[in-house]
Amino acid sequence: VETLILKATTGLAPEAIGQARLRLGEGITGWAAQEGVALGVRDAASDPRFKYLPETRELDFKSLLAVPLVSQGRVIGAMNVQTTAFHDYGEDEVELLSLIGDLAAGALEKAELYDNMRRQIAELSTLAEVSRTITSPLYLDEMLGLIMEMAAQIMNAKICSLMLLDEAKGELVIRATQSLSQDYINKPPLQVGEGIAGLVAQEGVPITVLDVREEPRYHYADIARREGLCSLLSVPLTVRERIIGVFNCYTAEPHHFTREEIGLFSTLANQTALAIENANLVMNAAIVREMHHRVKNNLQTVAMLLRLQMSGGRQVSAQEVLHESINRILSIAAVHEVLSQKGFRLVDVKDVIERIVAA
Repeated sequence: VETLILKATTGLAPEAIGQARLRLGEGITGWAAQEGVALGVRDAASDPRFKYLPETRELDFKSLLAVPLVSQGRVIGAMNVQTTAFHDYGEDEVELLSLIGDLAAGALEKAELYDNMRRQIAELSTLAEVSRTITSPLYLDEMLGLIMEMAAQIMNAKICSLMLLDEAKGELVIRATQSLSQDYINKPPLQVGEGIAGLVAQEGVPITVLDVREEPRYHYADIARREGLCSLLSVPLTVRERIIGVFNCYTAEPHHFTREEIGLFSTLANQTALAIENANLVMNAAIVREMHHRVKNNLQTVAMLLRLQMSGGRQVSAQEVLHESINRILSIAAVHEVLSQKGFRLVDVKDVIERIVAA
């Protein structure tokens, strides 16, 4: 425990729940948690360890007794009671509150174990569903849309988005998101090294931001304000040690992403990268088959035209044979150019077809 966060109260301002925080060792309650011992103070406000938290509106209280919450030898929190009149806490009162604290610590530990187990089951179910999605006969856009929805659900996110890297332009473009907001979907591209996502693409490591609206490195904070976006987790999409994009997770409220959450989201990113790679391989295989078919047909046509000319027949003129042969050979050259490009990448089939037809 490094920070104590108010989780429940009677008497203090209810709006302080989840907001009031003490560092370990800060304030009387923080001191009790750090030292692992109970501490009763008659005049809390006069104690040098006292830390006033305005959001709790606790100035009306005079005396305070704080005890640590210990589970299996580990401090997991603290509990305190306060009185509106000055009071000297007796040994029996300290023992009673310590006993209540031990019971509360045991209950909290069991609740935490249950929550962890339930979360792990949900995470495994989501990962299994993503794996099934990857191997299902879906188009890439549909597949990515489903993965975005599952990622947003498991991460309790306001928006999840996937940005793919256009290597030719050196920029990241939103390819998929579960958000229906056109304002967000139409966000301009980011150059590699620009903004948070651009830095992730450049450095290849996850980056977290508590509040993107106040983060100077974040671009388009105005869109974040309109969309109600706050905290951000951004991780790289990597295939064979090559960064192909960035996976983003936004929350609506300030959130400190845990190591486990970063690990889970990174796993989802890896599976998403695998889905994109599989789709690329399928697309490339289809293109190779089509190119092979076109090359074979063109070669057969050239051979047929030449045989007709050599036979001395009058059906086709030499000029026609030459013109048609040149066109066919140019088509073969266009196919060869596509196939000889180094590596596999996302391609626009329409562009490929237009290049071949033009040839």
